[in-house]
Amino acid sequence: NKNDVRERKEKNNSHIAEGNFQRNPQKCELAKTTIDYLGHTISVHCIKPLQEHIEKILAILQLTTLNQASAFIGAIEWYRKFIKDYAKLAAPILAVANLTKNNKYKFKWGTPQREAFDQLKTAITSEPLFLTYPDPDAPLILSTDASDYCIGGVLYQEINGERKNIYFYSQMLPKLQRKWPTIEKEALAIYYCVTRMKLYLLAREFVLQADHCPLRDMHKKPSNNGRVDRISLVLQQYNIKEIRHVSGKCNCMADYLTRYPQPLEDDDDFLDSDFGFIPSEKNPVDKNINFCLKIPRLIILYNISFSKT
Repeated sequence: NKNDVRERKEKNNSHIAEGNFQRNPQKCELAKTTIDYLGHTISVHCIKPLQEHIEKILAILQLTTLNQASAFIGAIEWYRKFIKDYAKLAAPILAVANLTKNNKYKFKWGTPQREAFDQLKTAITSEPLFLTYPDPDAPLILSTDASDYCIGGVLYQEINGERKNIYFYSQMLPKLQRKWPTIEKEALAIYYCVTRMKLYLLAREFVLQADHCPLRDMHKKPSNNGRVDRISLVLQQYNIKEIRHVSGKCNCMADYLTRYPQPLEDDDDFLDSDFGFIPSEKNPVDKNINFCLKIPRLIILYNISFSKT
């Protein structure tokens, strides 16, 4: 309401004056319910792709060269978090777009690539593409799973019997980590998901669902496994209400995400270092953070922009 707007404006003006920041009134927008930011439209209810960018993708008629295929994948990859089965749909194009310089001559745009191209364009127009913000009054649930080659997870809330998806994540495991025992891969899935979604989870109580019964007490007491214990140390900074065992057939979304992942860099060292989990350039979790992960920060930016004069 107007009183809230006035109060926020005065508060933000005070902070801006204290920091000696300069503002351009022509670039300030007041009392907006939506803003466009980094290719996304952000409203008070959800985040979705910027329609202008979607129209540009739809305007692409056909691809004939490696550079065109790479550019298309780069554009639509920005919105992969909104597209169901993205990895599966994009696989034929990725197979020919990820060629090295020495293998450029192997590029071939055939029927599978044309079908994938059409399916991806259909996917961004036929489905409601949005992710919701977390409700501060509803419990958070992080569901994770690991298969032989992949890990995955989904952060969601159940509000009035309706499931609200907040964040999807899936990755392929490097060759070295595929050889790990099941308990270590399941713990690794927890680590990657918690790390990727930490801005949502820090200072919030949440329930962790995992498809591996021996991990139910990993955040409470040590195990006989060094890797699992190092992961449990990372979990100490989070307020985990409980680790709940959910079988794969019931943990369907996280289980599904392990079937259609994106690749991880082949790195086995960061889990075995003397310092445990230290962010580094080799750790893919700390690189290229998904846009949706920054929603809490964007809300702050939104409030500041909302109150400028």
